[in-house]
Amino acid sequence: MNRRELIFALSAFATTSARADAPRRYALLYPDLPDPERAVFRQIREGLASTISRAGGVLTEHALATTVNYEVVSTAIAADRPDVLITLGRTATMLARQVQPSVPWLTGAAELPVPTPDLGGISLFVNPDRVFETLGEVAPRISRVSVVMQPSRFGWLRTHIERAARSRSFQVMIYDSTTIAEAAAHYLNIIRYGNPRTDSLWLLEQGQFVTADTLPRIIEESWAKEFLVFSSVLEHVSEGSLFALYMNPTTLGTRLGKLALASRGRPPPLALDDAPARAINLRTARHLSNIVDAGTLKSFDLTLGER
Repeated sequence: MNRRELIFALSAFATTSARADAPRRYALLYPDLPDPERAVFRQIREGLASTISRAGGVLTEHALATTVNYEVVSTAIAADRPDVLITLGRTATMLARQVQPSVPWLTGAAELPVPTPDLGGISLFVNPDRVFETLGEVAPRISRVSVVMQPSRFGWLRTHIERAARSRSFQVMIYDSTTIAEAAAHYLNIIRYGNPRTDSLWLLEQGQFVTADTLPRIIEESWAKEFLVFSSVLEHVSEGSLFALYMNPTTLGTRLGKLALASRGRPPPLALDDAPARAINLRTARHLSNIVDAGTLKSFDLTLGER
């Protein structure tokens, strides 16, 4: 090896060593929203940033306005040259999908079907097994769960719900609906003609079928019938549903951080949220004292309706 070749080889080795010793870089895209959503995403970001920084990684964050386009996102990703890309919320995730990043990519806090090809992370949807587990603890006499769903939005979730129900020995009745009027009729019929000692209603969503107009009617009917209603939406607990399982922002940030640190090449497949927070309405629990096990109520993360 001549002197010139030796210098080139040493230079290449030094460059490779410097790159190997450099901290791993992570880019985070998240929506720039007003409170209370802003506070939720702040908690996710704090958990994520803390996890990555403790491991010696470098996290660059980009708040995305509602008017931003994928070209801005593409430029930001190219400038950061991250080892792993992380997106929070549906908008950031959809914009990143248009860019088609070549690095491992994780997402969180987005309403996405599981699995979603070529996308890793944690979906906004809670694992139905955790939901049925909670129901079995709080109301052990309940054996049947009714669900009203829009097939185009939640059809993929049917298999997960049915599998979890079987594993927990629940009978599940799923009613497909395409209009709010059809869904409202199902909700009221489930409550009016169900057996309150064995039946329950699971509210999956907010805004499509469960609205500011329909929710009060559902709660009113269920209260009169002493019929157990639970939800996947935290706000429903404050309105009178018995309990809800929902995304825990800090925990989600920490879990995404750990997934990002472990990502080498292809990320793990998108998964349902298996570590949600749990909220319960104590006033509703007292109203349903004939079917609710009061000894389980202290295990919830958040209690509402104490007065």
